[in-house]
Amino acid sequence: MAIAIEDGTIQLLNAQTWNQLAQMEHNGTIISMRFSNDGKRLAAAGDEGIVILWDLQTGKKLSEIKLEDKVNSASFTNDCRKVAMDGSNNTAKIWGVETGKELAEVKCDGQVFSVAFSSDGKRLATGSDDSTARIWDLSTGNEQASMRHDDLVFFVAFSPDGKKLVTGSMDATARIWDAILGEELEKLQYIGIMRSAAFSPDGRWLAIQEWGDKVSILPVSPDDLICQACSRLAYNLTSKDWWDRYCRDCNGPTATNQSSEDLSTVQVV
Repeated sequence: MAIAIEDGTIQLLNAQTWNQLAQMEHNGTIISMRFSNDGKRLAAAGDEGIVILWDLQTGKKLSEIKLEDKVNSASFTNDCRKVAMDGSNNTAKIWGVETGKELAEVKCDGQVFSVAFSSDGKRLATGSDDSTARIWDLSTGNEQASMRHDDLVFFVAFSPDGKKLVTGSMDATARIWDAILGEELEKLQYIGIMRSAAFSPDGRWLAIQEWGDKVSILPVSPDDLICQACSRLAYNLTSKDWWDRYCRDCNGPTATNQSSEDLSTVQVV
């Protein structure tokens, strides 16, 4: 487990014993970290535009990139070989972590505030202050999909299977999109402003961090949401209740005591 401290220190801990295994020093506040797939390397990006690749077996730097501008967001591919960061002039740039060379650039219509690779590293999502999130095909550099909010898009994140994208905006909403078609699937309204979000490894749950200390854990699927709601009810719902409240029958895991032909009363479990 790697923990980034506010002063730029990275602590490497044993996740079972919490014993400290190593400590590394990074310049500036760290905004993103990722382990390589084999667990032998750690890539870290700071808000001063410095990206360092660490060898976790020796604690030494393997490479270091220094950009000209401060960055708001950084995202690594799963193998830690590429890093995407927001750049100047409404761009997002992709760099080789080991070589320090610029590999690609995409240009948006507003300042970029958030970037995220898909799990296969073939697509990049950007969120910018023109109220738009975009998905880019990195094999061609072309825009694949465009999704609109009502204000600045502050964060973007792919689901593990790459089929969904979650975005958060200053319009006080988090939205889940079809990452292929760009169609809105869910809209979550908040009183405050969301800071970041992440899908669970199985893609069924979404963790949303608001400014401050609040983190909400929400089911992504409407069926999972209904099951969670049912688990908190103190009485059974009739079919009429389901239609009145949700405009649908419940013939799923919340109806374990009823057959599909007999839904006059739904047993809440």
